[in-house]
Amino acid sequence: MEQNFNDDRFKLDKETPESIQSPYGDIQTNRNQNRYSAPSLNNPRARYSTEYDHRFSTEIPVNAAHPQNDSAYKLERIRQNIGGSNGAALNRYSQGSTDALCSPKTDKEKENAKNVVTRAVSQKMPSDPFPKFTDEMSQFVKSSLAGKNANDIVSEIPQMFVTKSDMETLNESTWIDGEVINFYLKLIEMRSQTLSTMPRIKSLSSFFYTKLKEHGPNSVKRWTKKFNIFQSDLVFFPINMIVPTPSEPFPKKPNHWTLAYADMRRKRLCYLDSLGAYNTECVTTLFEYLKAEHLLKQEKPLSQDWKIESIAENIPRQMNNFDCGIFAMTFAEYLSRDAVFAFTQKHASTLRKLIAYQILQKKLLL
Repeated sequence: MEQNFNDDRFKLDKETPESIQSPYGDIQTNRNQNRYSAPSLNNPRARYSTEYDHRFSTEIPVNAAHPQNDSAYKLERIRQNIGGSNGAALNRYSQGSTDALCSPKTDKEKENAKNVVTRAVSQKMPSDPFPKFTDEMSQFVKSSLAGKNANDIVSEIPQMFVTKSDMETLNESTWIDGEVINFYLKLIEMRSQTLSTMPRIKSLSSFFYTKLKEHGPNSVKRWTKKFNIFQSDLVFFPINMIVPTPSEPFPKKPNHWTLAYADMRRKRLCYLDSLGAYNTECVTTLFEYLKAEHLLKQEKPLSQDWKIESIAENIPRQMNNFDCGIFAMTFAEYLSRDAVFAFTQKHASTLRKLIAYQILQKKLLL
């Protein structure tokens, strides 16, 4: 399908660099993705199908004619997606890094925008961004996995399970298996079905984007046959992609997790990469999918109000080459609560343990 980059909906908030500097070295932002192999019939997972299946309470002032150019709106969105200390947003503004996103023209506009950030970051933040991992939790995880073989199922929910070998990818310094990510995102979706105060979530499989990218929107029609994604508030798309590394300049299979999501309330498609990169091919493919799916399910074209929003440079960053999956899952968990990102690389080890505990418990702690 021909991509039309003259469409206003493809206007990004910030110019995307040709490459970025990261723990991997210089990473090209427009990457390709290899075929993701299907589960082996020798694996117990083969009996399952791979197609498993408001709050922005902060009032944000928006320029009705051109909301993407409203500086107060932009800075508030940055504030909602920024990690680290409360002063980080102000530091970014004072260094001019938000000017390219917000483009306030006059000194008065700049001062007003800066005041928005000042008020936002002065709000009280929780002292603990996520629950502590206790000795009791540690003992539960150990006992749940003790004596199990690699292919033994250790946790199971409708249409999905994880094995001991899957769970072992949550060990320190290990790249996360896709089944762990799918399972955790499904727990997020299940939580949203029981708590009316949270956004309604739909999480699609990590296989979804690969199928879509290789064969187009028609190839994934049956994946959403039993539900309408436009009846959700947020739709998560876990993305498994290829990133060259110093040790493997030409990887033969996907080795990096990112997260894309569609916010039906704000009519925005967003992409989050913990390396800070942007993937034009990915968001273009997903945007074309949203247009096709909307025409199919809603029987009318996707609204012209839909935009692609770039927030890649204003999110927590990984500082190694193996915690991408942890960041992708944690992005989704915070977004599912409309919460401010309050984690950094230093929390990754604890997050691994907490995710393991929640998967084995089959429910989220928050």
